[in-house]
Parts: sequence; structure tokens; C-alpha cells
Amino acid sequence: MEKNITDSLLKEYSKEFNTNLNNKIAKNAVNKNGVFNTAYNSDALRDLEPIYSVEVKDIPEVTNQKQSGRCWMFAGLNVLRPIVIKNLKVKSFEFSESYLMFYDKLEKSNSALTETLNNLDLKDDDRLLEYIIGMGGQQDGGYWNYFTSLVKKYGVCPKSSMKETISSSSSSEMNEVLLNLLTKDIALLRNEYKKGKTKEELTSLKEGMLKEIYNVLAICLGEPTQEFTYEYEEVNNDKKDDKDEKKDSFKRIKMSPIEFYNKYIGEELNEYVSLVHWPISSYKFNEPYMLKLTQNVLGGDKCISLNVNLLDLKEAAINSLKDNTPMWFACDVTAFSIRKEGYLVKELLNIDDTFGVNTTFDKGDRLMLKASQCNHAMTLVGVNLDDNNKPNRWKVMNSWGDDIGFKGFFIMSDEWFNEYTYEIVIKKKYIKPELLKCLDKELNLLEPWAPVARISD
Repeated sequence: MEKNITDSLLKEYSKEFNTNLNNKIAKNAVNKNGVFNTAYNSDALRDLEPIYSVEVKDIPEVTNQKQSGRCWMFAGLNVLRPIVIKNLKVKSFEFSESYLMFYDKLEKSNSALTETLNNLDLKDDDRLLEYIIGMGGQQDGGYWNYFTSLVKKYGVCPKSSMKETISSSSSSEMNEVLLNLLTKDIALLRNEYKKGKTKEELTSLKEGMLKEIYNVLAICLGEPTQEFTYEYEEVNNDKKDDKDEKKDSFKRIKMSPIEFYNKYIGEELNEYVSLVHWPISSYKFNEPYMLKLTQNVLGGDKCISLNVNLLDLKEAAINSLKDNTPMWFACDVTAFSIRKEGYLVKELLNIDDTFGVNTTFDKGDRLMLKASQCNHAMTLVGVNLDDNNKPNRWKVMNSWGDDIGFKGFFIMSDEWFNEYTYEIVIKKKYIKPELLKCLDKELNLLEPWAPVARISD
């Protein structure tokens, strides 16, 4: 039954609001200090120190994605950095993120134009057409399989061989150019199809469109290196006269990015699988799910995840950290997070008491209704286990630079992990064998706009 908001109803609301002293106090505090500063609960920080009983050794320094949506790429490279540091025998190493960014945007654009050609009969208001337009290189975000597909096809290279530019570090202007160009191209392909152009003729048009996109990317990011020379100091811990001494030696290598990947990383990426915690009633645990049309590289890795319960997910994560192996993970970083101080702690913001409401509801419902989504990827590098061997806080390596948090690292409470972490990417050997076998089951296919589908940026 329809009921409008009336003057009498508004007067009733106002009377109740003003008779509650807490409302007046909260109003003045929020007006002066803002919501989060008013709701700040310092008690939540007791015994919450950046000290961990299990921690990945020799963690490299944090990186900075700056004003770009490349968190998934930075987090993926942060997983690979310790591998390269070990194999090169260097003190530190950073990959070129702009190198992968170039190919990511070119491949996304190719996927969008190809899917346009595969779906030329879609109506103008079709949801699939809207998705295709948005999947192109005009957006920075991505999934773990975007990362693996790029690295396997194009390899990786040191940051010195293709450095950051204004457009890679602050991508909005480049993305606006790509958005206009791609949308125009999609419209042209559809209009020419309506005029009677053949698929072969339209494919030829598409190749010219990709050439223009390549030119835009080359102007903004520079052309990707085909071969690089990398000079560095190798650090050896040799014994001499029964005393440990460090011996530094100059090294120079010259190779292509794919050769570098094959030599210093190898088959590592094939060992990782995605575990997710999607406690939605229509999704079953111990079942594999695949998001359709969720690839940046056509023919590359698919977006496949195994849905597991929270205890199994956390057990696998702890196994990985105990073996000195970091993990890529995706979460809702906007939920109860204090960016500057570096806390992901649900109890740190007492929203409900500040407003006199109850905002708590089920994790599965939040996902289904898109009140919470995966919107950021980072790297898990540590955990603190209590006397009962249970986790109470986690160490997180972010990619927002070293001037926030604990020199770029965040403290994540276990309660926050439970509520707002949705995916970890982990080596198979850390997962229980009976769970790993579930990946062999028939895939459950999901539309690319399913509630759980949200690229990390």
C-alpha cells in the first residue's frame, strides 16, 4: 500500500530526533569533525600492534600505483618479486608496471572489439552490449587471471626498462581518450553492420581501430621494450675463513621480457588457484565457478574460483604464510578502513552508536545486493596466531606508497578478514587435497555482471 511522506510524519520524525540528547551531540560532532572522526573508537586499537608470529621473510619495499586502478597488477607483481629477488640474488627488485599496463589496455580493447563483432545483433539497450563497452582498455581494473594472462604472453621486465609516465601513474586523462575512441569504434562497427558490411570487412576495420589504440598507448606510455639490458649487484652469502661475509658482484643480463619470465619465474604462475568465500545461499561451497566473458587476453586464463567456507580459506592462507609464501587477495577496502593510519579494523568505526542505527547484516546478503564488493587487491604477508593457534590479525602489503599506514603496510583484524575478504590466490600445495579435487567438478557459469563480479582497481 502506497504511503507518501506527509507534513505530520516529518513533524513526528523531527520531534523524536530533537528529544534525544544523543542525536544533538552526534549532530554537532559529525558536523564539526565528519562521520569517521566522530565514530572513531580508540579502544579497538588495544593490543593491535604491527607484530606478527608468522611473517614472510625478506619482504621487499612497498610500491605505489598512485592515481591508477592497477592494484591487481601491483599485488600480482608483489607475489612474484620475492621469487625474482631470490633467483637473481639481489637485495631488491621492482617490475615495470607500465609495461604490463600497455598490453593490458591493448588486449582489453581487442576483447571489447572482438565481442562487438561476435554480438552484432544485440539491441542498443541490451545489458551485454553495455558490458562489452565497459570491458575495454578505458578502465584500469582487473582480476588475477588478467595478471597471469599478461605475464604468460608478454613476460615481465625491470622497472628501469620501461618507467612510469604521467599517464601510467595518473590514468584518468588517457582513459577518457580511450573511452571516446573505443565507444566510437563500437558504434561504427554496429552501424556498418546495419548497412550490410560483411564480417570480413568489419574485421579489417577492427584491425585499423587497434592500430589507433596502439598509437594512443604508445604516446601515453611509450612503446613496450622488446629487449632490455639490466645491470645489478648480485649479493652472495659465502663463507670465508669461517666468517659470513657479503660479496657483491656486478652482473649484466640482456634478454626479452618473455625470456626473463621463463628464466627467473618459470612455471610458478601455474601453481596458483583462486579460493573465494561467497556465502550466498544460491552458491554452493566446494564448487568451482567461472565468470563468463572475463578475460583481458583472448584465449588467456579464465576467471575460475573455488567457493569454500571461511575456515578452509584461512587455513590455506596460514599454511602459505608459514611456508614463507605471500598471497594475492581481494577485498572491500572501503569498508571500515582508515587509510592514513593503515588499519582494516571493523571495530575501529562505531557507526551504529554514532547514528543510533543497526547497519550489520549478513556477508552473503551484502554481496548479493552489492552493498559490499571486491574493489581492491593487496598482498598477504603475515599473520599473528594467539595461544590457541588462531589468527587475530594479518599483515597486509598495499600498493599506495610508504607514506601511509606502517610504511605502506596495513594491519587487518581477523574480524575484518572474516567480513570483507572475499578471495585469496594461493598455491595448490597449501590447500587440502579433498578441496583441490573440487576444481575438477563441472564449472558453474556466472554472468559477468553477477553480484560477485567486480574487478579490483
